Amino acid sequence: MQYYFRFLFKFIGFLVPFLMGTVAAATAHKSTFVTDQGRVTLVAGSIVSGSRQKALLGLHFEMKAGWKIYWRSPGDAGFPPQIRWDESQNIKVLKTLWPIPKRFSVLGLSTLGYEEEVVLPIAVSILNKKRPVLIRANLSYLTCNQVCIPYETELHLDLESLEGFNSTGGQLIGRYLKRVPSPETREDLSIISVKSTGPPNEVKLKIEVRAEGGFNKPDLFVEGPEGYVFEPAKWQ
Repeated sequence: MQYYFRFLFKFIGFLVPFLMGTVAAATAHKSTFVTDQGRVTLVAGSIVSGSRQKALLGLHFEMKAGWKIYWRSPGDAGFPPQIRWDESQNIKVLKTLWPIPKRFSVLGLSTLGYEEEVVLPIAVSILNKKRPVLIRANLSYLTCNQVCIPYETELHLDLESLEGFNSTGGQLIGRYLKRVPSPETREDLSIISVKSTGPPNEVKLKIEVRAEGGFNKPDLFVEGPEGYVFEPAKWQ
């Protein structure tokens, strides 16, 4: 585990030269935003099973070969997609869910994110299931290859009522919802002990885990506290 700021200036030096002259923001008043690197679409999913007013949205990122976006804890550099829902009506956003990311290494920086395609499921609550649902997602995100480009856009989705969530988008969101880690993902997996050693700026974690069904290429993603990043785990 190392301080994030150790990598910050290195990343800025990598990022800034490629942003000169780049249009870093755009506006789209529709559900899909298209760029030279791919596109992102706001989709309505399905009503949550057993609930009368909870449903799922999804941010569907499709990226051209070589381009990626970041996970909620991006690693040595980068920042994850950020969404504001201030202008939405008849909706309360409960939580953005994050499928398991992939590790990337560029110029000595270790980051976490997604390539090719990913859907970020978003749990929402409808305040009045009989009234129209107006969804306004103000989205900012960073997409990177050998260069990094930031974007800003506004995505719109208007539904007549809660019933508008009964769509084929639910199948797409469902595929990635299964990739969101949860205690139910591996019921046979348990953490035996967690220990930390070393000075504050070089803390090492030793975590002992057990899986009755064994391991197949295991990985460990550790988050926080704010300002810290964690190197990839070394397994014994």
